[in-house]
Amino acid sequence: MLEAPVEGFEAISLILIVVGHEAAHFLLRHNDRRVPEEESLAEKRSLEMWADSFGTKLALTLVTYGASTGAAAAPFLVEVSLKQRLEAIGRAIGRLGESYFDTGSPHHPDAPTRVGMCVTGVTSFLDIELKSRVPKRSLWVMLRLYDNPAMEAMMAHTDESYLSDRSPIEMMAAVHREIQGEDGAIRPGVSPWMVRFVNLNFAVDPDERRRHVQAMEVFLERELAALFAGDAA
Repeated sequence: MLEAPVEGFEAISLILIVVGHEAAHFLLRHNDRRVPEEESLAEKRSLEMWADSFGTKLALTLVTYGASTGAAAAPFLVEVSLKQRLEAIGRAIGRLGESYFDTGSPHHPDAPTRVGMCVTGVTSFLDIELKSRVPKRSLWVMLRLYDNPAMEAMMAHTDESYLSDRSPIEMMAAVHREIQGEDGAIRPGVSPWMVRFVNLNFAVDPDERRRHVQAMEVFLERELAALFAGDAA
């Protein structure tokens, strides 16, 4: 898969998502906490899920604002619309779902779940870049990302329980708080422009975090209800 020449935005997206995943483990100091054998399977899986989402968002951040990465991607983005870029990213994620993500290891979530976490990385990046959360836009983005056979297959085999199960996210946040300790960030010294997109401060009170999540759920339910009511009218 990775031996093929880099031709087009799909190919460079695939490479950057893989590199972004591994960079996420480094930036978030996943190997600094304890020897891996002492971690539970649930902890390992939660950190892998977060590395997929965080790494995809990091990849898009570097393509958009990173000097070297942006220059490398620029030749593939001439006269390429946002729709075409998203479709290329979706094909890249789909190829990873069929190969790199399909490990069969109990230490990793299944491929459809990992694909879904990459999609959250894309929508999160766009929410921050566009300074707003717009459910209608997020749905449009997801439609573009899933508009290929590999992603459609991932969707058909998705265990939707991960969408409503908050425990991996809560576990991930707790692990990162432990790693960060009393520091102001889990990885100090990262450029401010990057920190705008990739959160490196996990020192948030768990109750405050839960209140924020509940408020966002209420907001999304209200916005989606209004959206579908408008479509049905």
